[in-house]
Formats: sequence, structure tokens, C-alpha cells
Amino acid sequence: MGMSIGSVRSIIGTAWDAENITPGDVATGITAALLVDSVAALIQVTDQTAHISFDGVAPTAAAGTNIGHEYTAGQTLTVFGAKNLSNFRCIDAVSGSASIVKVTVYK
Repeated sequence: MGMSIGSVRSIIGTAWDAENITPGDVATGITAALLVDSVAALIQVTDQTAHISFDGVAPTAAAGTNIGHEYTAGQTLTVFGAKNLSNFRCIDAVSGSASIVKVTVYK
């Protein structure tokens, strides 16, 4: 299982819950209750820019460390696999920039 970035890929399953993550200066994952039985997620950054990681290592906002992938407002990705979902973390790319990361999970 993997990820699709840029365009929304068809997800087999049923959307069953969603949340808006406002990570701020602390790397934040998907709420644990949403991960139960989830096999995929549609993720969209809607405000500002966020750094996102999928390997369980916290992304950073600090200049020069560059941990995580940068997603700007409007970018959407589809993440497949329970391990990728549980490892997902996001943080504001710039301290205090107030990114919003929308997550819809599928069973």
C-alpha cells in the first residue's frame, strides 16, 4: 500500500469519519479513535503550508532541518495502509502560520 499525491485516487471503502488537524508547532497525528479499522485517508492541506511525514518521525518546522514533505494549501493526497495512517504526522511549516490539515478516514 502507498500514497497518491496531487490528484485524488479512487478509494475502495466507505468514508466513516473526519477531523481537522491544526498542528501548530507540535507534530500531530490522526486521532487514535479514527485509526481503528481505517485502511485509507484523504488528506488535504487547506490553510498555509504544512510539513508531513509518514515514517513515524516527527516533521519539523525549524529552518535547515527539513524533516517531512512540504504540502501547500490546496494540495490533496491519499494515504493507504494502517501503518502509514498511524505513522502520519503534520506540523506548521512556519512557526505560528496556523495550517489546517483535513483528514477523512475510510474503512
